[in-house]
Amino acid sequence: MRKILYVDEPFNNLPGKGNQRSSFIWETLHTHFDADLLLIKTPQYLTQPLPEHSGFDQVFSLSAVYYRFWIKLPVYQFSQESKIKFAAILNQKAYEIIIFRRTACLPLLEQAQKLLTDCHLVVDIDSLHSEGAQAQWRANPALTNRGKYLEYQSWSYVERKLLSQSATFWFRRKAEYEQVIKSYPARRRDSFVLLPDPLKDNEAVKAKPLPKTNTSCSTVIWAVRRIWKPFSCLPATFIPR
Repeated sequence: MRKILYVDEPFNNLPGKGNQRSSFIWETLHTHFDADLLLIKTPQYLTQPLPEHSGFDQVFSLSAVYYRFWIKLPVYQFSQESKIKFAAILNQKAYEIIIFRRTACLPLLEQAQKLLTDCHLVVDIDSLHSEGAQAQWRANPALTNRGKYLEYQSWSYVERKLLSQSATFWFRRKAEYEQVIKSYPARRRDSFVLLPDPLKDNEAVKAKPLPKTNTSCSTVIWAVRRIWKPFSCLPATFIPR
């Protein structure tokens, strides 16, 4: 069975839509594929245990910090020890796909590109944070609101750098998915995949039952399998309509 590594912050049984999305993606992955789990230990987990997770073949963890200068740097920062540990994890198994759940995983994605040249990398983009920061700055372009301007510049830099990588990007929001396609016309269209929020799908199901082939679960399976097979060879049951 093909091997997948899923990289995320702890999410199991934690509140918030982001954690529910993580749980949904992980549940789908480990149910249909041979998947390992890598949890990013952010500062709050340096003094408390990680919540229990399940479904993995193997589970790993890496400690990360956010360095603060003028603003919160929107990517994980890792010590040299953590970088060596991540390299050892990648060398331990021949992963064919690595799925990074968050934009902040950019440093790990860059490291993985150097170490596993034949591995396909995927980033699930929950939101383009630069858009929100830009809107808040334009609504109040005052010196007292300069933090939003710096936040906008920081996120813009990170998102541009991320989207220039050789990877596949999953988007939760249709407007952002369409915006990125227009902004990167030279990129292969299949580099960008719309992966709807499962919470919205659930709400839609309550109102009107959807065909099984149009569920978020099928979309995740399809999005992963299309990496291994030409799009035209995929079973129709895995192509969202």
